[in-house]
Amino acid sequence: MKKKVLVRYVSLLFVFSMLISLNVNAQDKSVFQSYWYLKASIGGSYGHTDAELYSIKPDQVQLAGDLGFGRQFNPYFGLEVKAYLGKLKGRKYESAAWTYQAELMDFSLHAIFNISNLIKYNPNRDLSFSVFTGIGQTQYNSTGVYNGKTTHVGFSNSVGELKGSGIQGRKIAMTIPIGLILDYKINERVSANLNFRLNYVDTEKLDARQSGSSKDWYNFSSIGIKYRLGKIKAKKAYVPEPEKKEVVIHPPPPKKEEPKKEVHKKEVKKETPPPPAVKKEVVEKPKVRPPVEPKVKKEKITPEPEYRVQIRACFKKKLSLNDLALTYDLESYKIKEDQYANYYIYTYGSFATYEEAAKYRDYLKKEHNVTGAFIVTFSKGKRIHP
Repeated sequence: MKKKVLVRYVSLLFVFSMLISLNVNAQDKSVFQSYWYLKASIGGSYGHTDAELYSIKPDQVQLAGDLGFGRQFNPYFGLEVKAYLGKLKGRKYESAAWTYQAELMDFSLHAIFNISNLIKYNPNRDLSFSVFTGIGQTQYNSTGVYNGKTTHVGFSNSVGELKGSGIQGRKIAMTIPIGLILDYKINERVSANLNFRLNYVDTEKLDARQSGSSKDWYNFSSIGIKYRLGKIKAKKAYVPEPEKKEVVIHPPPPKKEEPKKEVHKKEVKKETPPPPAVKKEVVEKPKVRPPVEPKVKKEKITPEPEYRVQIRACFKKKLSLNDLALTYDLESYKIKEDQYANYYIYTYGSFATYEEAAKYRDYLKKEHNVTGAFIVTFSKGKRIHP
C-alpha cells in the first residue's frame, strides 16, 4: 500500500473520530459517564487469498481469539486496542496440490462508532449496533505446498526475503480492520456481543505464494463478552428533548378607549387643629421599705445536768474518732472526747433525762454492738462522779 494512501486514511479516520467526539449535547453529558473496559472473544477465522478465491470449505475455518482494552468516551465514540491470535488454512478448489497453513498475530487500534446512538440517543438501550475501523500490523508465518514444492514464509529458519523481522522471524504487514458489533447489555457492568471483522493485509503471501496482484484478506467472526471497569455512578433521569413546534403568536386586538368621566372636586373646609395637650408631670413618692428585723441565731441549749452514753475510755492515750466510728458504725462528728482524771473518755449523744439516755444506751448495745456502754452525767461540760 502506498504511503500517501495510508496517510490519507489515518487522517480521515482521525478527523471523523474528533467530529463524532464533539457531537455530544449537554443533556447527553449529564446522563452518560465515560468508562474503561476489558473485552474478550472467541470464534473462527478463514482466509481470502488466492488459494480460497473460488471456494471456502467448512474445514478451512480455524479457531481464533482476541483480547481488547478500550475506553468509551461518549455515547457515540470509543477507542479500543486489540490483540488477536489465530490460524488460517486453505486449498485451491480445482486441485489439492495447492494448500497452505498460516499462524497470525494481530495488534491493532480500533475506532468504534455506535450507530444506534448516532441515530437516536437512549441511555436505557440494551441492544446496540456499532461499526469500527482502524489500523494495525499483522505478524504471520505460513507453510505452503504448490505442485509438491514446500515453501516456508516467516519462520526463524526461512531464507532471504522469506524471513521477516517480527517475533521468531515472522513477516510483518500493515493491516486495516473493518467490522460490525452487535452488543447486548446484560447489566450495568457486563454485556455480550457478536463481532464480524474483515482484515485487509498489505501482503500477498498469507498463503505462502504470490499469485496475481491482489492483496490478501482474512476474516474473524466471534462471540465475546465485555466488562466495564471503575465505579458506576447513579444514573440521572433521562428526559428526551421535546419536539420543537412553531407557535404563531397573534397580536391582541386593540383596546377601545373609554371616555373619561369628569370628576367634580368638592370644596374641603380647612379645620383649625386643636391646641396640643399639655402633659402633667407626675412626681412619684419614694417607696419606704419596712424595717427588717435582724435574724437571731438560736443557740443550742445544753441540758443541765446532761446525760451521755460513754462508749470507750483509754488511760493517758487518745483514740482516733474515725477508728471508733468505723468500729461501731457511728458518725465520727457526733463522738465527743473529754478528759476525766487520767482517762480520755468518749461519749455519744446528749439527753436531758436519765430515761432517754438509758433507751439510747440499749439501742447502741443492740444495734451497734457497743457492749460496754453505760450512762455518765455531765454538768457545765464536765463529768460528775460517778
